[in-house]
Amino acid sequence: MPVMKEYLTAKAQHDSPKPRAQRQEAIFNHLYTFFSRYYETGDFIPRRRYAQTERYAIPYNGEEIYLHWANREQYYVKSGDKFSAYQFTAQGISINFDLREIDVEKDNVKGTKRFFIPIVDEVACNNSEIRIPFEFRTLTDAEKERYGNRTQQDKINDAAEEDIIARVSSDFNALAALEHRTGDMTTLKKHLRAYTRGNSADFFIHKDLGGFLTRELDFYIKNEVVQLNSLLEILHSSEGGGEGRIESLETARTVHTLASDIIAFLAHLEEFQKRLWLKKKFVLSTHYCITLDRVPEEFYPEIAANTPQRNAWKHLFSIEEINGNLIGADYAEPLTVEFLKQHPNLVLDTGHFSPDFKDRLLSHFDNLDAETDGLLIHGENFQALNLLTAKYRESLKAIYIDPPYNTNASAILYKNDYKDSSWMSLMADRIPVSRELLSEKGIFCVAIDDVEASNLRLLLQQLFGKGNELGIVAVCSNPGGRKRPTGFAPAHEYAMFFGITETSQVGRLEWTAEQLESYSEIDERGQFGWRSLRKSGGPNVLRSSSPRLFYPLFVGDDYIRIPNMNWDSGTREWKLSETPRHGEKIVLPINAQDKEMTWGYGVETLQEMLALSELSATRDANDNVRIRFK
Repeated sequence: MPVMKEYLTAKAQHDSPKPRAQRQEAIFNHLYTFFSRYYETGDFIPRRRYAQTERYAIPYNGEEIYLHWANREQYYVKSGDKFSAYQFTAQGISINFDLREIDVEKDNVKGTKRFFIPIVDEVACNNSEIRIPFEFRTLTDAEKERYGNRTQQDKINDAAEEDIIARVSSDFNALAALEHRTGDMTTLKKHLRAYTRGNSADFFIHKDLGGFLTRELDFYIKNEVVQLNSLLEILHSSEGGGEGRIESLETARTVHTLASDIIAFLAHLEEFQKRLWLKKKFVLSTHYCITLDRVPEEFYPEIAANTPQRNAWKHLFSIEEINGNLIGADYAEPLTVEFLKQHPNLVLDTGHFSPDFKDRLLSHFDNLDAETDGLLIHGENFQALNLLTAKYRESLKAIYIDPPYNTNASAILYKNDYKDSSWMSLMADRIPVSRELLSEKGIFCVAIDDVEASNLRLLLQQLFGKGNELGIVAVCSNPGGRKRPTGFAPAHEYAMFFGITETSQVGRLEWTAEQLESYSEIDERGQFGWRSLRKSGGPNVLRSSSPRLFYPLFVGDDYIRIPNMNWDSGTREWKLSETPRHGEKIVLPINAQDKEMTWGYGVETLQEMLALSELSATRDANDNVRIRFK
């Protein structure tokens, strides 16, 4: 049969050993396919998977609930805005990005987003150098129309590339240097992207890149290079023509060997970067704020003559408005020593003075640490927390954090576009370091809104333990509600409280005098008042709604006891197994209108209250018994 002959011929060709060049191409194709799943323009990225066979090998260990996110195994590095010089060489020409003007947000006050904008009209070039000046600022109205009001930096870079190349189009050497292509983009575009992202984009460092890629490589080879069916065919085949299948095993072994070498190289680079990130950082500068009443008067002449300190006081305290006719000496410039003496609560900041002045001033304090009652650290929060750990480990009573809520106003900027995952990595690295600062009874509180509340709660339960969750408090932050195009207008945020151990407890506010009036009696535990044990309002107040809270108590002349009884699940009522003793009266939670109500506590809790003498029985003139509790 012709068709069968064609099939056998094709099968023989398929099973026959492939030419060396063809095998080599297959190996390199596998290497490219594997690493392209995790790298983009030289950076590791946990890219999304769509095909059924392209799945991640997540190291799940059998936990009941496993919390995972795309960047879970990576350190989140918040770079901030680093305005460093940038220079590169192309085609023998030096290209310099020169940042002329910087407009940054002051004092953590958030406002309009800033971008790197090239000053195209001032681009200058000669035979050996090209200088491209930049500004870091908000967009003008005209630029908003051109780029879009909520644009990203990449859109500005694309327009800048065209404008700059047009600007140097008359210089052949400059044009050749900037338009030289590396991969799928010009040299200029590549470095514009590197400069702007290196200055403003947050990024990640993998915690165990070698282990991750090795696991993924094993998964890839088993599913993509040589499959289980092929192995079984080789083992059980009694026919010839198995050379092609054996050859697939050789291909798999070669891919594994080469990929493992590449992984080792990549892991070495990532490990070096991780060590730099985890290395304890230097303190760049330290300053002290000291009220004038603690500063020796011998320093007053220097303080009075210090213009930056005077300007700071004008900005903070409006000292120029002080009228000397009302309070001692007149305000004058420069300040007078008498003026300083009459305002001892002014706060001196050593940051406005020379190192020599600071050293002389601090030498007057015998124990500076003991007299320092506050510490403010300005820095990257992961590094700052690690700096604090050595000195303040297990010494803080409470920690409150107010992280970015991950809304559009505080979005995480990273090119993998994993907004929630990036935010989770930010929290997952910093909260455990904070946890080390808390004492055994310490409490951790974090403010958050609905955007990340569910993710954060699961993360906190994982880090602190589900049993150490002290409560989730709803905070009415905006009674009018925040406007949204759809759905409800949120008027609330949350405060999530977690304890460091089971001994952590939420304290209570001090009682007011009005509240204490209703607690007129005193025992060994303090002031207390009496309340009726029978419920009179709220949920579960009727027997029909909570039958287990309807049970008899036996009351004697000077005691109360719970009789022997058993719960009948069929009739849903307590069945007595004893009768009252002589002089005892059966008391049930029935009100004056003969309605069957409920007791305020169940049998087990009431037994504990009886052991602590927290119950009392009173009788009226008609011998009606009322049960009360402390």
